[in-house]
Amino acid sequence: MILPAAILPLALLAAESVPLPPRVIVVKWAHGRAVALAGTAAGPEWLLWDAEGRLLLHLPVRGPLGEARAFEVFDFTLDAEGTLHSVIYADLPLGRSARLLCSYPATGEPRCADLGEVRCRLLAAASPAELWCFGAGPGGMALHRISGPREGPRFWVPAETAGLEPPTPPGPGWLAAPAPDRAWLYVARQMRLYRVNLRNGEMRTAPLPFPPGRRALVSFAAHGERLVALFPLVPAASLERLDAPYGLHEWTARGWLRRLAGRSWMRGAALAGMDAEAVWIWNRAARRLDRAPLGGSESR
Repeated sequence: MILPAAILPLALLAAESVPLPPRVIVVKWAHGRAVALAGTAAGPEWLLWDAEGRLLLHLPVRGPLGEARAFEVFDFTLDAEGTLHSVIYADLPLGRSARLLCSYPATGEPRCADLGEVRCRLLAAASPAELWCFGAGPGGMALHRISGPREGPRFWVPAETAGLEPPTPPGPGWLAAPAPDRAWLYVARQMRLYRVNLRNGEMRTAPLPFPPGRRALVSFAAHGERLVALFPLVPAASLERLDAPYGLHEWTARGWLRRLAGRSWMRGAALAGMDAEAVWIWNRAARRLDRAPLGGSESR
């Protein structure tokens, strides 16, 4: 049974897993809210609920795109004030194309701005006013601040370090900013995870416990100082089976440690987000959002 959109978050807060509305393309959990990109006959739509069960946003992605002939959503994020931000590639009239930063506030009109030379594909909100994105851009850099105050750093991470050769897109990856002064960046092409200090550009690398294979659907989530990942429990010798089990792991001073050893998810599942008590896993095969309580920081 598919729950009506307006009551979905109430079920999220009370249950260990809940059905998702139909046609969900991807879902994320952030700041006590569930946000989904859903495909419909009329075109893709945004669905956003708050923790009290109110449907804050239900509108077409196309809203602020004006006369765009076609468009593709690359990534989206939710800031602490409830504004949804998305990087969208749009085909515009007269043969033009552009990457746009489109913002959809819970109240007020959505708006888009041309990102110019910055070729974003991944997006993260370090604070409501400060957005960072990953992709090719000016100055040979790969991590760019695309909104925020006039002062302060505007870019970090050399494109060469990130294995990014402009204008080639970086491919799948993940970017999150769990605090205003730091970000986690996973570059799928390199199978490498970076922790970046957004104030001074310092980088640290966190290795995976084994090369999971380029076909593995590795996903991550972060909250505060904690970082978790969902990746294969057994390295694939060649092609990975569609029913390959994925397990939850947490990054610690001792490296990646398995969490919730009694649970696994089938290939295709992805971490939707994380809060202080639990991780949220998009169980794609079962079309539901699973809540996995973490408790303390020790492995179990």
